[in-house]
Amino acid sequence: MRAPRTLVLALLLPLLATAAAQAVVALPALERGGVLVEAGALARALGVVATASDGVLTWRGATGLVTFFAGSSDVLAQAPGAAAPTDVSLPTPVVREADGWYLPLAALPLLGLEPPGEARPALLTLPDERALPLAYRAEPRAAAQRPPPPGHAGAEPAEAPLAGVRFFDGAGASLLLLDLALVPLAAPGLTADVDRALDRAGAAGSDHVLLLLVTATAELPWEAALAFEQDGRRLEARHPYRLLVERGSAERVAPGAPVVGAVLLPASFSLYRPLRVEWAGQAAEVRFRR
Repeated sequence: MRAPRTLVLALLLPLLATAAAQAVVALPALERGGVLVEAGALARALGVVATASDGVLTWRGATGLVTFFAGSSDVLAQAPGAAAPTDVSLPTPVVREADGWYLPLAALPLLGLEPPGEARPALLTLPDERALPLAYRAEPRAAAQRPPPPGHAGAEPAEAPLAGVRFFDGAGASLLLLDLALVPLAAPGLTADVDRALDRAGAAGSDHVLLLLVTATAELPWEAALAFEQDGRRLEARHPYRLLVERGSAERVAPGAPVVGAVLLPASFSLYRPLRVEWAGQAAEVRFRR
């Protein structure tokens, strides 16, 4: 007897948030009076919450509540159970860019991380011993630069070793679509969990499971619908039909509040052959497996 699909999805979807976090394969970094790393990607990799609003970045993690201020080296750190925050001064200020907030390496102990010993490190080791490569920008954009204007949209392949596509809607939101089965290539520690989740999904049906992650440079609406075409067949997955949201909103996305979910694609579509995928007026030809 096959397991009810609703039960399988209840078991599967919490894994998607973890998979999305561990699917971060590189950490954006820049050099400005020292090395700084992007807080949003770091938060996703750690599975914690980082929320930005009105020049303030709030980090909620294992070390408690940490508050950063754009352009300032002053930090408020409040450990779990502490009655009040402690003032901390960093050697270099926090930098807010159009694509996120960048924290100096000296801030990492406040987040429960050990700073690398090198002046310009190539890797950052996380508490679970994953090592994230640092992706340095050659010429960082000015903090006042705005997100790309409407019309600056498109699609690009997902970063190897993942297989999928990343769409940009032109307003500041992007959608990453990955084959869940291949996530362990980027996060080997998830292999057993992904295998179990796919086994459960298989018990409920033969759908392919695609991992969906939506991020944005500002609080924005996003289109919770994708279309797939192959060999004359067309399917539209629109929330809640075949597009499921496990974390975040099916209507809006914001920095520090990504949307994590799944798309259930019928087995009649082959992941080994080119698929036309459409989102937010953009289209790409994708081969999820080779």
